[in-house]
Amino acid sequence: MAAPLAADDDVFERLKLSAHPEVLREREAAVKERVQAQYERHQKRLAELIQNNSTLPVHIHSVHVDGAKNTRRGFLRRVFEPVLSAEKQESYTLESAMRELQKATARLHQFEIFHPNITISLDTPSPPSPLIGTPNLPTPLDVVLTVRERSRLSLKSGTEFGNTEGTGYVTLSARNLLGGADLLSVSASTGTRTRSAYDASLTNPLFSNPDLNFFAAVYANSRSNHDFASHEEVSKGGRFGISYVTPESRDRHELSYEGTWRQITNLSKDASLSIRNEAGDTTKSAIRYSFTRDWRDHPQLPSRGYLFRAVSELAGKGGLGGDVFHLRAETETQFSVPLVPSAASPSNDSPSSPSPLRTFLFNTTLITSLRTGLLYPLTSAPSRLPDRFHLGGPTSVRNFRECGMGPHDGNDALGGDIYMAGSTSLLFPIPHVGADKPIRIQTFINAGRLLAWDRDDVGKEGERAKEGGVDLAKALRQVVGHGAGWPSTTVGIGLVYAHQVARLELNFGVPVVLRAGERARKGLQFGIGVSVL
Repeated sequence: MAAPLAADDDVFERLKLSAHPEVLREREAAVKERVQAQYERHQKRLAELIQNNSTLPVHIHSVHVDGAKNTRRGFLRRVFEPVLSAEKQESYTLESAMRELQKATARLHQFEIFHPNITISLDTPSPPSPLIGTPNLPTPLDVVLTVRERSRLSLKSGTEFGNTEGTGYVTLSARNLLGGADLLSVSASTGTRTRSAYDASLTNPLFSNPDLNFFAAVYANSRSNHDFASHEEVSKGGRFGISYVTPESRDRHELSYEGTWRQITNLSKDASLSIRNEAGDTTKSAIRYSFTRDWRDHPQLPSRGYLFRAVSELAGKGGLGGDVFHLRAETETQFSVPLVPSAASPSNDSPSSPSPLRTFLFNTTLITSLRTGLLYPLTSAPSRLPDRFHLGGPTSVRNFRECGMGPHDGNDALGGDIYMAGSTSLLFPIPHVGADKPIRIQTFINAGRLLAWDRDDVGKEGERAKEGGVDLAKALRQVVGHGAGWPSTTVGIGLVYAHQVARLELNFGVPVVLRAGERARKGLQFGIGVSVL
């Protein structure tokens, strides 16, 4: 209870006094509760109105978005154009009109420029139309959407882990500066491997479609690869392109151009001759296309569904310029299924509650993954070190050291031009912990092979040398043919924890097939990554 005012108290002076932080938090919570309760009551009244008049013919006279003071009217008009189309207006009932309005509201949510509670209000035009109430004529409606815009500026800092590296970052984001759900982001980061990374990016929806976006970015990175290849890589460049997500299947397509300058520098004193030959500058100008279909029920700990991803890149040819000429392609496939299709017993005579064993098997997941890569040079020059594939590590082929597979010169990993890697895992729920918890016991078998092109049998003046100087058929036989032998293989068991942003693994494994020069590790291995084989 507030303290009573004395006769000589000044009300305005009392108002200037700052309230206790706990009191302010209570007031804020009370305001939020009242707003939420008001929103729920409004939605309930609207649902009752629609239910009682669902077949009433209506005509949407106008749509007004209240509270969008920083968003362009033309941008909002495009969002609601499908709702106001003449074809749909001819057959609108109150129920079907509300469905279309809810679809448009869902699109507004996708732009992430408004707070979640968007209120839809219906009214008749003012002044009222003389045709209102006329039999067989649709009732005109004015639609008002009440929105509250999010803050345009945000500053975020923190740490993140992914693919064997931890980084600290600072990101400044400016949203909706141009009034079209655009996002400008500037960030700086440093980490255990990344000495420094700076980038600025702009994303902007095209035609007020949240699934179709233009993006552009510039960046400057410096990364230490001394742990496995005795050098530091510096890159500066930019990229721009268009991304599209299909509304029905949620497939993601991305077409982009990238121009980048790379430098292999700061070599270790004991760097191999192969790494020293790679030192210096290269310029890559490339067009890239990627396709992703992710129908898994969880990105880090899937129990069913599949993932397919393909990326292809053309560099140098077709007037692109630069001094790197290649065709690069990479694919990733993953399937996840429970060991039994249902927790319920298939027998009709069995009781309704499933047995503990069947429930355990239903919550046990079999996951198979396959990754492939091909780097095909389009001239007689060999591929460049920054473009090659690397294999091995806790997020790749487990119980190999990072980049421990494939060609090496001494202690330096040189990378490869063609690879294939696969994994089969069984993920079990932990007894007395619960299948709903994001932690599992895992058993796995991993295998892979990484090769460089064999140029020893190609003459400098031969036709193949002019076109690229490699024998693709021979290389494929070395990876999967009869003469390839067993791929490098490891087996093991471990714990998996699925965090919101990354997957954490602690495994114990042993290599069972190991090629000369490759670097494996027997025993415990810890890994953090957003994409795990």
